[in-house]
Amino acid sequence: MGEDRRLLKYKYGGSPANEESKKTFVKFEKERGDGDYDIFTFECDDEPHPDLVKALEAMAPHLRENCEIDDSRKVTVKSVTCTHKQMEGFEVHGLVISGLRELRNCNSPMSLNSPHKTDIPYADDQDADDMNLTSECLDDLAVLEREVFAYVDGKRAQLELGLEEPPKENHAA
Repeated sequence: MGEDRRLLKYKYGGSPANEESKKTFVKFEKERGDGDYDIFTFECDDEPHPDLVKALEAMAPHLRENCEIDDSRKVTVKSVTCTHKQMEGFEVHGLVISGLRELRNCNSPMSLNSPHKTDIPYADDQDADDMNLTSECLDDLAVLEREVFAYVDGKRAQLELGLEEPPKENHAA
């Protein structure tokens, strides 16, 4: 996880009606010295670094799995929402993945929100095998969280500066 910061929400891109908007939104909490957390939000129009884009795309199979979608139509992850709940003696981390799925007979995509799943059961009698997040999902989420905080700290896509010189023509004398 990001030092003393915990990801609450990461959202990339505008609404389906306005795909040109690529605003990035991050909500996270940072631990204070007294053990409580302050909540921060961060919005930016800079394009994310390719590593962050790749980390978000890696969440698509988990959105498919958690929504029990097994066809080949394209699924695009737009956001993740993380929860952190302190229980007696342990902490439970949860996740909701949201995105879009293309449809065959419609010009607009279907909005998807996965069910809230946790890393460990809230109760001892809860079946942990199918109801909780997989280790692969948790690993991919850790990579995404690391890349989100790198974005907040300034790791962005390289901007083209237009400083390249045009190729020189070779004149034989």
